[in-house]
Amino acid sequence: MAAVVWVGGGLCFTILTILAGRDGRRLLSLLETLAPLGLVMMPASLTVLLTGGALVWIGAWGFQAWIVLALAAALISFVMGATILGPTLSRIATLKAEGDVVGALAQADRLVWPGRAEQALFILVVCLMVAKPGWAEMPAIGALAVALFAGVVLINTRGPRPTLA
Repeated sequence: MAAVVWVGGGLCFTILTILAGRDGRRLLSLLETLAPLGLVMMPASLTVLLTGGALVWIGAWGFQAWIVLALAAALISFVMGATILGPTLSRIATLKAEGDVVGALAQADRLVWPGRAEQALFILVVCLMVAKPGWAEMPAIGALAVALFAGVVLINTRGPRPTLA
């Protein structure tokens, strides 16, 4: 359940911010509304990491390729959420509450890359969990990872940024 909350919540968050489009005020309002989700997302992500590690330890599955990579990607995502996404969402809410809408929008613009990179990590983890590749399949998994992150770069370099106009 924690994995569903974490991955589904992150995907929904990304879709809603994309749908906000160039309307900076709509985006800021949405981010202010979604910021408290960190109170759910952070424990969910930590639960996924801890239960995943515990299942590997007591399940005697060993450290197969898909397990190592999925746990590493989940850890990276957790760290991104704790150090970049969560604090930035808090700064946006604070700046908006103080009336600094321009500063809040600048902070929102800083969420684009890490937020979408985290979604690529989520997709990679789901693919790893479904396919369960071995070490021999790592070139194919590497190609998938490159394609996902190339998509993130392409998406982030296209189109204008949100404005207040």
